[in-house]
Amino acid sequence: MRYRKIILQNYSFADKIDYSLPIKLIAIAPTFHEDNYTDKEASKFEDDIYFWKFRVEYETTGAKFKLEGKNYDILYPVFGLPGSLQNEGLQSKLLPAFTHNFKSNLPVDTYQNFRIIRELFMAQPKIKEMVSPTYRKILYGTGEGENDKKLAEITNTSKGIWLFLWLPTRVKTKIKIPVARFGFVLAANNSNFAQDSVVEWLVCTKTTVNIEDKPNNKICLSFDRHGMAKWASANMYLCQAGGGINTLDLFIYLLKGATRPFDDSIWEWWRSQEKNTPTNLGWYIDLAIKTWNYRIK
Repeated sequence: MRYRKIILQNYSFADKIDYSLPIKLIAIAPTFHEDNYTDKEASKFEDDIYFWKFRVEYETTGAKFKLEGKNYDILYPVFGLPGSLQNEGLQSKLLPAFTHNFKSNLPVDTYQNFRIIRELFMAQPKIKEMVSPTYRKILYGTGEGENDKKLAEITNTSKGIWLFLWLPTRVKTKIKIPVARFGFVLAANNSNFAQDSVVEWLVCTKTTVNIEDKPNNKICLSFDRHGMAKWASANMYLCQAGGGINTLDLFIYLLKGATRPFDDSIWEWWRSQEKNTPTNLGWYIDLAIKTWNYRIK
């Protein structure tokens, strides 16, 4: 009622509102207290006050917004409502609204594989899922800051759809846990997020992947300040990244569970690994998850 008085005193938006018409006061809520009705009866504007009740219900086809005898479809997931957990099959298909909006911008044929790797990321301890306001970037980590730890990122822009993972990297200094952000260039006609997709290149970058920078052969002559190839051929990733002693120790611990001193069998195993890094995307996702758990323990 006070708002009504202020509007009539100020004649707000007078060029758009016809103040000769009666003013209707409409309150919309799930429930109303009995005092609300008492206040309405006590007002001289009683005939212009309306209380509309709404409710949100789950049905077999999804959630519905029900207001004054009319039903409206809700086109995004809604959690925490009565009956929302009764159908576990439906519940498992629902995503948080921001994640759902991000997924909706992806090609339809990537939906299932996106869900699979998302479930892997979300199952990790201390993980947060952060979606950009434009729904074009999704980040998994402890936060978005420079000092926050990160596990994975997916971007979907005019530059293409790219998966980035934080993986061990070559360093010259005595960084205890040397990790960098790598983007993945897949073989032609391979699905963006499928774990059996073949990786051709790993791109060490803090920005995006510029496919025009791809080397013409399997050798990259461009390196970062620590000596890590900016474009590493997938089957040579371990050889490229394992050049630093701290990174080497990290690889052997993550992949073999061994710590120094290493015996001859460990060195033999490592030499066979570094010359033939697996090229399936699932192997790199698993390595990123192992690296994440090591970093936050």
